[in-house]
Amino acid sequence: MEADRQRTTAGSIGDWQTIRPDFDTRNFSIMTHITRVAFLVGQVSARVSKRHGINRADARLLMAIRGNLGDAPLRPSMLSEWLDLTRATITYRMDRLLALGLAESISDASDGRALNVRLTDAGRKVIDEIMTEITGAFADKLAGVDPGVRDALNDGLAALVGHWEAGEGEG
Repeated sequence: MEADRQRTTAGSIGDWQTIRPDFDTRNFSIMTHITRVAFLVGQVSARVSKRHGINRADARLLMAIRGNLGDAPLRPSMLSEWLDLTRATITYRMDRLLALGLAESISDASDGRALNVRLTDAGRKVIDEIMTEITGAFADKLAGVDPGVRDALNDGLAALVGHWEAGEGEG
C-alpha cells in the first residue's frame, strides 16, 4: 500500500516537486536536508549523552560553557542568550548540572548578588568525552564522502550561517 512506503528525505522533496511544480524546490531541498541532518545529529548526541548519564539538552549546555575559552565563569543570562533559551529553562538546566556535580555556582566579583557558573573537573571530563565520541561518530559517517565534497559542504554551511547571523537574507 502506498501509505506504507518508507518515508525518505529525497522522497519528501520529490513529492513537493510533484505537488508544486510551479516553484523552485531547490531552497526547500536545502532546508529539508539541513533539518534532517540536524535531526540525525540530535539522535547521535542523545545516544552519546545518555551513555554519560545526561540528556542532550544538558550536553548542549555543557558544550556552551566549555566552549568559553579561558574557563571564566559565565552568567546564566549570557548562556540564555547564546542558546536562545528562556532564563527559566537555563535555571532548570543549571540546577540539573549543579545537582550532578558537573557545574558549580560562583559569586560574581563585580555584583555580589549575581551568580555565575563554570564547569567542575567532572563536567569538563564528561563534555570532553561526549565531544570526542560525537566527533568520532561523525568522522565515521563522513568517511565515505569525498574530502572535496566535505570541504565544500563545510564552506557552504559556514557561509550560510555567517550570512544568516549577520542578519542578511532574513525572512
